[in-house]
This record gives sequence, structure tokens and C-alpha cells, in this order.
Amino acid sequence: MLSKFHDEPVPFATQVFKQDEVTWLSPGLNQIHQLKNQANDGRACITIQCYQYSHDNTQHYEYFDYLNPENRTIEQFTPNSDMGFLEFKACMWQEWRERHGSELG
Repeated sequence: MLSKFHDEPVPFATQVFKQDEVTWLSPGLNQIHQLKNQANDGRACITIQCYQYSHDNTQHYEYFDYLNPENRTIEQFTPNSDMGFLEFKACMWQEWRERHGSELG
């Protein structure tokens, strides 16, 4: 759990993911996770966060909490995007066609 009182909480599990791998969190977990880019050569680590809420869940938490290293307060980061979903979908489709032709697989 994110805490201003503990420097490094001990995780109950860790996993290193490589390019093209996918992970998910199940409803039974507490939904707290930390992502780190371990590339030392300046390569980007790009993640796509997607959420599916149950039909009766009307409270959606729109932020990522983080611990401010300067004053050790828990603060909120509002996720942003460099392109909208439809533009992203068109870009992915274009990359697929360039790599694989028009086939879907």
C-alpha cells in the first residue's frame, strides 16, 4: 500500500515483463501496483491502462496516486494521453497493415 510512512513496502510478488507481454489485475487483488522502466539505454516503456468496472460500480477513481519524494505527501496524477482512442486505433491498424498486409491473422 502506498504510504508516506514506509520507504519501500515489501511486495508480495514481483514480475519482470518484456516487450509484447500482457498482465492484468483481478478483482480479488487490492489493485495496487507499481511500474518501473528498467531500461538503462533510454528506451521508452509504454503501458496501456484499461479498466472494466462492474455494471453496479458507479465510483471510478480517475487518478494514479504517487508519493511526492520532496515532502512525502500522497498526491494524485491525472493520466493523460498523447492521442485519442479513435486516432490510436487508426494508428495501430495502419501499423498492422504495413507489417502484415490487410490480413487479420
